Formats: sequence, C-alpha cells, structure tokens
Amino acid sequence: MMPPVGQETTVRSARSLGEALKALAGDGAPCQIAMVDGQLVHPSATPPAVWAEVRLRTAAGMITLRRRGDEVSVVTFGNAAAEVLQMRDRIAAAMSMLAMFILFLGCGSKGSSSAVSEPDAAVPTDPAPGEYGTRAPMLEPNSEMAVAAMDGRIYVAGGRYNGGGFDSPRTDSLDMFDPGTNGWVAKRPMLRPRGGMAGVVAFGCFHVYGGEGTNTGEPNDVYPDHDVYDPTTDTWTAAKRLAVPIHGVIDRPAGRCGS
Repeated sequence: MMPPVGQETTVRSARSLGEALKALAGDGAPCQIAMVDGQLVHPSATPPAVWAEVRLRTAAGMITLRRRGDEVSVVTFGNAAAEVLQMRDRIAAAMSMLAMFILFLGCGSKGSSSAVSEPDAAVPTDPAPGEYGTRAPMLEPNSEMAVAAMDGRIYVAGGRYNGGGFDSPRTDSLDMFDPGTNGWVAKRPMLRPRGGMAGVVAFGCFHVYGGEGTNTGEPNDVYPDHDVYDPTTDTWTAAKRLAVPIHGVIDRPAGRCGS
C-alpha cells in the first residue's frame, strides 16, 4: 500500500536541535542543516536555538522539521520511500526528551516507581549527568510488562502483580507516562490480561504480542495474542495471532500507524 502524501510525526517536549543532531551523528545517522526558516545555511552552521522550520539533508533525502512551542513535527512529503520514513522516525526519536533518559520501571512489590539515569544534558530539575533521579510512581506495582516510547511518552502494557512470579495475577492495564508533566494516565486496557509479553512500536502503533502465565487456556500457558494499540484513538485491535506462541522477545521500532 502506498503511503499518503505528506506525513509527519510530532514529538512533544522536544529537546534542542543541536542535541538531537549530536545524538543522530553518534548513532551513525549524521544530518546537515540545509535551510533555517526559508534561508539557506552553510552545512557546518551551528544549529540555531530559535527556529520555526528547519530542513535537514540526510542520507535518505530531505526532511523538514517544524517547531510549535515545545512540539516539533518531523515531516516528509510525497510518496516517501521506506528509507525516508525510517530516517524521519530516527530524527523524531532523537528529538524526543526520552532520548536523554534511560528509564527503569517497577518491580513486583508495592510502591514501585520509575527512576531515571541520565547520561546526557539535563533540564534544571533533573539529576546531574550519570546520576539517578526518581519520577512519579507507577499507578500500580507491576513487573513483566511490555514498554514502549511513542511521541515523547512512555506506555506500559500488562504485566504481573504480587511479586511478578509466574503464578502472580496478570493485568490488562495500559498506563502512559508523560515526562513533561511527570505524571501517569490510565489508558484503554488491553483486550485481555497478560504478563511476560513483548512489545514494539511499528508505524506509530504499540504492538503487544505473546506472553505467558498459568491457567491461560492456551497450550503450554503461552499466549499467541498479537494486539495493536493506536495512541491517536486510544483503541486496541486484535491482529493476526502468532503462528507460534512466544514470550520474552525483543524487537525494533519503525514507521507510522496506517502506512
């Protein structure tokens, strides 16, 4: 299916352009600034602190950034090729404040919270580089959940309570953490409770699949479920079940929902 004309990914609570370009270069995806607010600039020009629109020259092609307050939209035009869309999403990830953090979530006991280790530059209220700081506690103690970052927010799906053991009760919860507000919000629950499953962002949606537990009603108590969460509509959709039920796998993100 051909992607729609003109696509964008919006990052909330975006970091500075200079920090994002530095992160991209370190990740093997260097970008050069071609234009700032309609004016051509030298490729070695210092990234501006204040801007409304920037065009980046990348190995995949030209990509446009548009800033509105603390939000940045990463835009591609026309029927962009897959490598252009992938570069767009790499730039969006680098613009996200989440790129500055390593996040540790929960354990199985009451009072679990999120903690942040930050190896990069900090906003004034954050911990010093290389140190830890705490964030708002999760809504419920949890473990063995699926976690993903989308549009500058963190989503935690499912998991287990009461210590997180194999026989612990499972949850269908989906909670979202916003670093900009340091707060959690309960979103639409999963289609059924699961723990020990995997999760990945692909095409702007959160795919949660597999899992394990006791008395699941599935062979070997391993789930074949593959459910997809769309953050733009706060809805879950059951996708095609896995050919082989699995648990505990890891995948990589790409693309945008609906492409």
